[in-house]
Amino acid sequence: MGNIVVIYHDDLDGQASAQIFIEYNKYNKRDKLILMPSDYDKELDYNSFIKPDDIVYCFDFKPDIKKILDITEMFVWIDHHKTAIESEYNNDSIKGIRSDKFAACELVWRYFFSNEKFPELFKVPLAVQYIGNYDSWKWKELVDSNNDDDNQLGYNSCYFYEGMLSEPRIFDMLDLCIFNSKDSDKWVDIIIRRGKIVDRFLTQDSSEVIKNNAYKSELDGYSCYCCNTTRHSSLLFDSIDDEYDVMVAYNFNGNNWCVSLYSKNKNVDVSDIAKKYGGGGHKGAAGFTAETIPKFLKINK
Repeated sequence: MGNIVVIYHDDLDGQASAQIFIEYNKYNKRDKLILMPSDYDKELDYNSFIKPDDIVYCFDFKPDIKKILDITEMFVWIDHHKTAIESEYNNDSIKGIRSDKFAACELVWRYFFSNEKFPELFKVPLAVQYIGNYDSWKWKELVDSNNDDDNQLGYNSCYFYEGMLSEPRIFDMLDLCIFNSKDSDKWVDIIIRRGKIVDRFLTQDSSEVIKNNAYKSELDGYSCYCCNTTRHSSLLFDSIDDEYDVMVAYNFNGNNWCVSLYSKNKNVDVSDIAKKYGGGGHKGAAGFTAETIPKFLKINK
């Protein structure tokens, strides 16, 4: 009997997806569980960790599916990015879910802890909802709504995400917040309180980062506001007016230029822009990597 290999996007949505599967996998009897965090600036050598009798799960990430299928036919793919939904591999021959209705961790929960298999666990935990709201940008709609409960849900989603940024034992904390039925609410509340403190710091620090490292540019006819920073988050640009079509956070990681694109403009789809550069993502948030700095990031003097 082979191993179970889990490839997951190395962000909070992907990590939560992996943690949900880790809990589910307690009910299975495979030889070994191999966790493989990944990102779009990291090239995976699939032959080094996948064998023909392995089952491969991939969460919140579009891997090189052809290379995986050349090794094993046992492949399950759960993703919510637009590029996954539009992929040629998004068909009935590939098990899993590709949908933008929910974030990956919410899809993974629904896929494995279905009402039929685990009726007592079918309700999506609050921590999973918070992560999903943030990652899929639903928090923005909630904050902008006229409903006080929705407003609080939106803000708490941001605070929970920000509170998890400084968590050194991410999987242990996710386990406490999601599966510790007795004290989950307590741990979620602790993370939210921490997130409020982090939010105050990030708000102040973001203003300084923008002041020192940001500049105007143009990308595919869209007005851009670019910032050279390792902090890739839409929250970085909260202090910037909505006059710009696209917000860009970028940095050089020693091998590649990592570029994140954000937009609040409903007429702009940054996933289409990212796709031109070999990346992808969502309509409001996407990214790509490049070996050389893209021309639109260069400052014309």
